[in-house]
Amino acid sequence: MTPKFQEDVMTYFVETERNQIEIYGSPKDHSSKLEGDTGVHLLEYGVNLFQIKVTSARGNVKKYTIYVTRKIKDSGLNRDVSLKSLVINGHKISLEKNKYYYQLTLDSQEEGLSVDAIANHDKTKIEIIKTIKIIAFLLIFFECC
Repeated sequence: MTPKFQEDVMTYFVETERNQIEIYGSPKDHSSKLEGDTGVHLLEYGVNLFQIKVTSARGNVKKYTIYVTRKIKDSGLNRDVSLKSLVINGHKISLEKNKYYYQLTLDSQEEGLSVDAIANHDKTKIEIIKTIKIIAFLLIFFECC
């Protein structure tokens, strides 16, 4: 898991080729309540989203989000699902091999969301399956093939 768990870090990323994942946790204070996506979960190929909420006895809430990417096992077939280019609202993203998560800070005055993506392999189909525009950052999930 990236980064390693820290109480004040709310977002985590995991990559695996496994078909399931177990999420567990326990509150720091035994009087706090933990709820959400704990337990064993089957994974779809691509990005899977899980959320955990911890509520203190005083009513303070922390929400943790875990993005688990199930990768395709290498079978010798051409499974290149990498991108050649990615442009969001005119901002070209510098892509890195085997990196699937990028952060882009947008100007608060920018309206709408324009995403242009080109795959490295001509038979790869790109579909934007979810976008989340938040004041501080933008998350975009791609599903290929």
